[in-house]
Amino acid sequence: MISQFLSDNLLQRYGAVAGILDDLTVIILVVVVTFVLKFIFSKLIDNLFSDKSHSLKSRIDPSRRATLKSMTKNAGKYLLYFIALMVILGQFINISSILTIAGIGGIIISLGLKSMIEDIVAGFFIVFEDQYNVGDFITVDKYNGVVESIGIRTTTIADFNGDMHSIHNGTISVITNHSRKDQRVMFDIGIDYDADLNKAEQAIRDVCKKVSEDDRFTDGPYSLGIQQISASGVTFRVYATTRCMTQWNAERFLKQQLLERFRLDGIKLEQNTNLTVQNKVTE
Repeated sequence: MISQFLSDNLLQRYGAVAGILDDLTVIILVVVVTFVLKFIFSKLIDNLFSDKSHSLKSRIDPSRRATLKSMTKNAGKYLLYFIALMVILGQFINISSILTIAGIGGIIISLGLKSMIEDIVAGFFIVFEDQYNVGDFITVDKYNGVVESIGIRTTTIADFNGDMHSIHNGTISVITNHSRKDQRVMFDIGIDYDADLNKAEQAIRDVCKKVSEDDRFTDGPYSLGIQQISASGVTFRVYATTRCMTQWNAERFLKQQLLERFRLDGIKLEQNTNLTVQNKVTE
């Protein structure tokens, strides 16, 4: 009788240990398979949206392809994680029980996931309406930067300091996309009253005509003439448009050419003239 009891006890313990080992094996297997499938899926999406994919290359521009690739990868990743979670939970809880609990707690879950649902819906419309793409230069709230990725929940942008900002799609209310049109370059140059103003204006026009051949400029630059007359001098205004993300470099180049011409012609600048290039978004 004692031997029978010990035998049954050992069998129960062995069975419990074997059950735990089986569950752990399944969990490890599910995790490994999930990451393998994620890797394969990622490679397939990369090939589908690559520059070598002639079926998409002719119909979708590169920034649009990068956006769709990022969005598809995110959606596939979360789908694989959800399936893996359901399989693992199925080892401990009956699937029908999980569905029953989900049905009973649907309202609670929906309230808890309200912000996530808003992010996903907003992300869908961002891509569907083509509001911005990966690589675009945008302003969202107080952040300016280049779009690094667009996920189903967040948009990541990199500013000019190298900082990465992750913004929930559902919180985005106003988006300014600076990449859809050319950017403006406009600044003033103060000339001293003692200088020959006609000579100064002609120098500005000559420089503008010379640098207009630079491919950074899409229109101009032009001399708009006298902008302001003050007690210390006369201010001339220069205007141009450039390709997106080249406006600061183009402005530096234009100002450098103007300064060299002024030195060559002996044209004296107004004392409080400021030719600093501001790294800010132009309207």
